[in-house]
Amino acid sequence: MQAAAHAKRQADLRADAARLMADPEYTAEVRAVRAELDELSAW
Repeated sequence: MQAAAHAKRQADLRADAARLMADPEYTAEVRAVRAELDELSAW
């Protein structure tokens, strides 16, 4: 039972990740945050 629940949770997480990566607004936000972090790490 625990293995099945774990497998379902993993599948749900993969589906969420795929949905987010297919969302252009989300990926644009990720790029913007990464750019800001890159600027901060230059300090």
